[in-house]
Amino acid sequence: MIRNIFDRKYTYILRFLLLFINIFPYILPSDDDNSVCLGTTNGPSKLSNLSHYQMLKQQFSLCNRISGNLEITHINGLEELAEGEKPFDFLKHIEEIRGYLLIYQVENIPEIIFPNLRVIWGDTLFDPLHREGKYSIYVGLTDMEKLVFPNLTKIEKGLVEFNHFKKLCYLRNKIDWEQLLGPQYNNRIIFDVGNEYNTCNDDNQITECHSSCNGNCWGNLKNECQIVFKNFCPISCHNHGCYKDHHGHYKCCDSMCTGGCFGHGRSKCAACANYIQDGECVQSCRGLNYYNKITGRLEDAKDPRYTFKRYCVSECPSETLIEKDYCVTRCKPKFFYNITLGDRTCRECGTYCDKICEINEPLTKRNIEKLKNCEYVDGFIDISSENFNKFNEESLNKNDLEYLKNIKLITDYVIIKTGKSSIINLNFLTNLETIIGRKFYMERVSLAIVHNYNLRELQLKNLKSIKRGHVVISNNEKLCLADTINWNNTFPDTINKITKNGKKEWCENNQLTTCDDECDISGCWGSGNKYCLSCKNFEYDGECYNECPPDTFRKNITSKECIKCHPECIGCTGETSYHCIECVSLLVLQNEGQNYCAKTCPKSHYLSGNNCIPCHKSCYEFGCTGQSDILGDGGCNGCKYAKEDINEFKEHLYTCLYYDGNAENVCQDVGLTNYFTSTHKPKNGMKVEYLVCQKCDDECESCSGIGKSVQMHDCKCRNKILIQNLNSSNIDEEEICVNECPINSFSMIEYGKPNICQSCHRLCDNHKSCYGPEFFQCESCEYAGFKKDDDTIICTEECNVEFPYINEYDRLCYAEDVITLARHRRTKFIIIVGIILTIILIILIIAIWYCINYRRKYRKEVELNMPSIPDYDLSKTHANMGRINLITIDQLEQTTQIIGQGAFGVVYAGKWKNPIKDCKNVPVAIKVMKAITSIDSKEILEEAGMMAQVSGGHKHLHPIIGICFCDTVQIVTLLRPLGSLLHFLKKHKDKLGASKILLYCFQISSAMEYLAQRGMVHRDLAARNVLVKNINHVEVTDFGLAKMLHGEECIKLSGKVAVKWLAIETLTQTIFNHATDVWAFAVTCWEILTFGQAPYQGISLSDIKDHLLSGNRLEQPNNCSQELYHTLLHCWMPNPEARPSFTLLKETFQNYCKAPHQYVTEYHLHNKMEIISNYEQFKMIADLLNDEDFMDPLDYQDISQRSQNNISGGNFFNDSPNSQTRPLLPRYDAPCDNLTSSSLRYGEPSIGYKNNKFDMTSDEGTENYLVPKEMDEDTASVYTDVVTINEYMSEYYNDPSKVQKSASGGRVNDYVNQNAIEMKVLTKQDKIDEPDYDTTIDKDIEIINPVLNNEKFPSETSV
Repeated sequence: MIRNIFDRKYTYILRFLLLFINIFPYILPSDDDNSVCLGTTNGPSKLSNLSHYQMLKQQFSLCNRISGNLEITHINGLEELAEGEKPFDFLKHIEEIRGYLLIYQVENIPEIIFPNLRVIWGDTLFDPLHREGKYSIYVGLTDMEKLVFPNLTKIEKGLVEFNHFKKLCYLRNKIDWEQLLGPQYNNRIIFDVGNEYNTCNDDNQITECHSSCNGNCWGNLKNECQIVFKNFCPISCHNHGCYKDHHGHYKCCDSMCTGGCFGHGRSKCAACANYIQDGECVQSCRGLNYYNKITGRLEDAKDPRYTFKRYCVSECPSETLIEKDYCVTRCKPKFFYNITLGDRTCRECGTYCDKICEINEPLTKRNIEKLKNCEYVDGFIDISSENFNKFNEESLNKNDLEYLKNIKLITDYVIIKTGKSSIINLNFLTNLETIIGRKFYMERVSLAIVHNYNLRELQLKNLKSIKRGHVVISNNEKLCLADTINWNNTFPDTINKITKNGKKEWCENNQLTTCDDECDISGCWGSGNKYCLSCKNFEYDGECYNECPPDTFRKNITSKECIKCHPECIGCTGETSYHCIECVSLLVLQNEGQNYCAKTCPKSHYLSGNNCIPCHKSCYEFGCTGQSDILGDGGCNGCKYAKEDINEFKEHLYTCLYYDGNAENVCQDVGLTNYFTSTHKPKNGMKVEYLVCQKCDDECESCSGIGKSVQMHDCKCRNKILIQNLNSSNIDEEEICVNECPINSFSMIEYGKPNICQSCHRLCDNHKSCYGPEFFQCESCEYAGFKKDDDTIICTEECNVEFPYINEYDRLCYAEDVITLARHRRTKFIIIVGIILTIILIILIIAIWYCINYRRKYRKEVELNMPSIPDYDLSKTHANMGRINLITIDQLEQTTQIIGQGAFGVVYAGKWKNPIKDCKNVPVAIKVMKAITSIDSKEILEEAGMMAQVSGGHKHLHPIIGICFCDTVQIVTLLRPLGSLLHFLKKHKDKLGASKILLYCFQISSAMEYLAQRGMVHRDLAARNVLVKNINHVEVTDFGLAKMLHGEECIKLSGKVAVKWLAIETLTQTIFNHATDVWAFAVTCWEILTFGQAPYQGISLSDIKDHLLSGNRLEQPNNCSQELYHTLLHCWMPNPEARPSFTLLKETFQNYCKAPHQYVTEYHLHNKMEIISNYEQFKMIADLLNDEDFMDPLDYQDISQRSQNNISGGNFFNDSPNSQTRPLLPRYDAPCDNLTSSSLRYGEPSIGYKNNKFDMTSDEGTENYLVPKEMDEDTASVYTDVVTINEYMSEYYNDPSKVQKSASGGRVNDYVNQNAIEMKVLTKQDKIDEPDYDTTIDKDIEIINPVLNNEKFPSETSV
C-alpha cells in the first residue's frame, strides 16, 4: 500500500531535472570548523537514473550538521563501492539532523551506521501522503538487518515509524525508546511490519546485545550499544545527560545541553538545547546591539551575531534576508526586500505594500485571485498540470493566469508544468523582470518550464535577471526559439539546461525557426519584433524597428534607442515640448521666442484660440484672463504688489505693479508719491501677495498711512491745519489736515495764522462752535454749565450745590430737577393711556370668547341635526362564504374505467349520488391524486381551492362539484364526454370553420381575463387543458399548476410545466405571472389555428430556449391572416410588459368574431360542423359508465348555476356537510326529478353516433376528456419536474405514467429543473420493472434518451 501511495504521488515529478546537474553541498557560514549542509525535500521519489548513493555521497560527505532532511532512497546493492570503501562511510561525520531522516526502498544493504549522530531535531517532518508532516524518522520497504545509531540520545519532535521491514529486529526489541522520545514514547513510535515482511520471529538467529550494553543495543556488537542516561546518570540530570569526571564520578551536563555531553561546561555539549554560538550552547544569540548600563544607551556589539535557526552566525546565509538580529526566509508583514538597494535587509514597504503578495503553495483558482495587481511576489509561482484544466473547483483555466500580468519580481522560483493545456505562450508573465531564487524548486532550480505540450513561445521579454539557481527548459514538444538565446550570457549567475524542446521540422513547418529580422544575434523570446533580446537597428517601447517610428526620435547617434516625443508634439527633434514640430493641443508663446507645446496654458498665460498668450509681467505666476495689468477680469488673477484706487461708486480697484526692489519703497520707486505702502489686502477675494499702495487722504499731499494726522501719518497738508487739544492743559496737541475749519473750532486769522484752525475748549460742546480757546467762549457745554444774566455760558465739568440739577437737553444746571418733573408728567400720561388700552383689550377678549363659544354651539347643533344615513343593505353586500362541497366515499360510485392518467394522478369515470331525495345520480370525473408527501396533499387541496374560487363564477371555467377525503384526496368534477379541445380539433378539423376557431379563442381569453382579475396565474394553459362542453362552448380546466399572486408581480415556483408553452422569462428565470399566461394563450391559439398541431416541431427541448432567445417564434399558420398573426406576435414579445392584457385580448377576439372570414380562411372546410346533441353526449357517458340511471350533467350545471345565482355569495359550491346553516346541495326552485335534459336545446342531427352508440374507436384511442392519452408529435407536451438532490433526499424517479411518446414511436422522458436558471435535469435509473435511461449532458439542458417502443404511454398532460 505504501509503495502505491508513493508511486502515485511522485511518478510525475520532474525526473530529468537533476540528470545534468552536479550535486554539491551548500556550506552555510558557521562559527566553528563544522560544516553545515542543506538537506533535501524530494521524499521517496526517484528523481533520476543516476546512482542515488553517489548523489548522497557527493552531497553529504564531510557534513557535521544537516540543516534540512536526510533522505536515503532507492538503493539496491552497492556494486559501485571502491576497493576498501565501507558502505555509507560518508555518514560518519554527521552529528545533527535538523529535519527528518527518511530511509525508503533500500535493499540488499546489510546495515547503515550513523556512528556520530546524536540528535534528530525534527524541525521539518515527513508525511508520505504530502499532508501536514508528522515523522522525524520514517523507514519503509527495506530488508536491512541493522540500523545503528550508537550515539543517538534525542529525537526532539515528530513520530518514528518502521514500515514493512524484514530484519530490523533490534529496533523493536532492544531499544529504550523512552530515552529517545521521552515519557510519552508509546504514542510516538509505530511498527507496521506487514505479514509478508515479518521475519524476526522466524529467524533462528538470537537478537541479543553485547554483555556491556546493559540490554539496550542497536546490534550485537560491542560498539552498537545504546546510550541510556537513566542506566548511569543521576536522577537530577533531568535527561540532559551526564559525563564521568576524572574521579570516575558521573556529573550532570549543563542545562544548555541536550542529548548528553563530553565534560563540564556549555562547550562540551553533544548538542545545544537552544542555540550554538562560538562553540558554546547559549540561551540566545549575542545580537547586533547591547544595552550599556552605564551610559543607558544601545551600543553596537563588538562581535555581533545573527540568529539563524539554531545557530548564531556572523553573516546570514545568502538565501536568507536580514530582519534586525535574525536571518529570515520571509519579511514580516508590512516589510519587504528591496532588491534595488543592493542588500538583503527587510524594510517597510509603505504604500507599496498593496503591490506585495505572499504565496507559498501551488496556484489554484482559490488562491490565484490574491495575486491580482501584484508586482512583488514573496514566494514562488507553481503552475502545475495537477491544478490546471481539471474539472473541479480548484482547477485553473487560461483566463485565471491573467492575474499574473503585473508581476515584476519573484523572490523564490517559477515552475510551469501545464501538461496538455491550451497554453501556447507565457505572455501572462510578460512583465516579469527578476527571479531572485531565495528558495529553490527541487533544491536547485529557480526557473523550470517543462512538460508544456502546447507551449510554442516563451515571450518572457522583460526577464532580465535570475540571481541564482538553475534554469531548466525541457520536454516542451512544440517550444521553438528557446535555443536562439545565449542563456549563459543573458543569465550568467545560473546553470542553464535547454533541451528536448520542439523539433526542428515542427518549428520549420510553423515558421518558428528564426527570430524576427529586426533582432540581432542575441536571440529572441518569441516571434515578432517585440520579443527580441536586443535590436539590430532601433528599439522603441520594447519593440525593434528598421527606423524610429513616427512621433519618436533617436536618442543620440551611438544609441539604438528611439524615444517617444513629448505627448503634446506632432513630430519632434527632442524629447521636451520645446522640440515639437507641431502641437497637439496648444502653442505657448514666450516673450523670448522659446515657444513650446502644452495641453493647457501655464499660469503665466491665458488662452486665445489655440495659443497661450503671455500675461502682463506684473501678473507674475498668478495667471490672467487678458493682457491688462488690472487685478480682475481681463487682467491678472493675482499680484505681488498692487495699487489701490477708489472710483466714484466707492469701489476699490487694484492695478498690479511690477517691482523687484525693496518692498517698503515700492510706491515711491514706481512714482506713486501720494500713496503709501500697506499690508491691507483686498476684501473681494482678489489675491495680493505682499503690499498694496494705498492713496493718501485728499487733504494730504503725501503720507505714510491712512489718516490726516501730521504727527502720526506724516501728512503734508494741502489746505489748513487743525490743532486739537488732547487734555485740559492744552499741552498735548495734535495737528490734523482739514479743508476748512470744522464746527467745533475757530480760525486763527485774528492771530495772524490764516491756515491754522484751533479746536474749542474741551468743555465746549463738540457739535457747536466757539469764539475762542477758553471755557467761557463756548456756544454750548459738553458736560455742564451756568448761564449768566448776559446770556453768556460758563462751562464746567459738573453742577454745584446751589444748582445741583442738570438739564440733559441744554446741559445747563438748575436749582430744580427739571428732568424729574418732566419724567413725572410723562409717566402720568403713559399710565392713563395704558389703562385705556387695557380696557379696550378686555373688551376684545370678551368678544372673541363669545364668538368661539357661539361657533362651538353652532357645530353641536349641526351635528345633532345631521341628515339620516340609510340602513346598511345586507342583501346587496356580503362576504364570500362559499364552501367546497365535501363528498363522502358512500356518495361516490367509482368505475374502473380510466379516462385519463398523468404525472399527478388518474381520472376515473363515476357517479355522484346526490344526497337530496329523489335526485338522480350525476356523472362525474373522479380525479384520484397521487399524494406521496404532505406537500403533495397540500398542493392537491390548493388545486381544489383554486377551482373553488372560480367555479361557477365564469361559464367558460370548468366547475368542480367537490372533494372526497378517502385513502387519497379525490377531486370530483362534471364529466365532459367530448374531451379536450386538442382532441376535438384533431378529430373534427375538416368540419370546423373560422367562426368556431375564433369563438374558442374568444371564450378562452374571456376565462383567462376572469382569472387574471382575481390575481390567479394558470401556468399550464394549453389546448389539452380546455374541455369541450359542446361545439359552441369550451371550458378552461386543470388548475394543478395555478397559483395566486397575492400582490406580488410574479411567482417563482417548482413543479411540472409544459416546456413548449413557456415564456422566455420562465425558461431563463423560472418566474410566472399574467404575462406568461398571455404567452401560453397565444401558443394555445396557434394550436387551435393549426387544428391541434404540436408547436416547435423538429426542435428538441434542449434547443427551445436558445431558439426563442435568438428571435424565433412559431410560424404563421396557413389559414391565419396577418392581423391575427400580429396579435399572436404581440403576445410573444420578449418584454413581458409589452404584451397585451387578457382584457385587451378579449376585446380583440370579440372584434375578430364579428367578421371571422377576414381573419381565418376555410380552405380545409369540407363539411360544416353539426351540433352534437345532448342525447348523443348522454349515450357517450352511458357507454363509459355502463349505466343510464344518471342526470344529464349539462342540465345539472345549468340549473345549479341558475339556482346558485339566487343564493347570497354567488358561489357554485355548497357548504360542508358539517355546516348547520346552509344545505348540502345548491338550493333549487324546482324538484330534482324535474332536472331532465331538454332536447330542444340541440335539435340538429348528430355526428359521431352509430347505431345509438358513440363511436369510441378513433385513431387516437380512448380519450381523456381532461387529458388525452397519446401524443401526436415528439415531446409536444413535456412536463418539467423540480428535483432537489442532496445527500439527504433521493433523486426523482420516473415511472411509466410520466413517459411521453415521440413521433418516432420512442419514449421520451424529458424533465427540466425549474429551480436552475439554465434548466438542468438529473436523472437516475428506474426501478427493475422500468426501463433504463441513459443520461447525456448538453450545454444547458440534460435530456433523457428515448426508451423502448413497445411500452404503453400515458397522456401528455399531468393530472
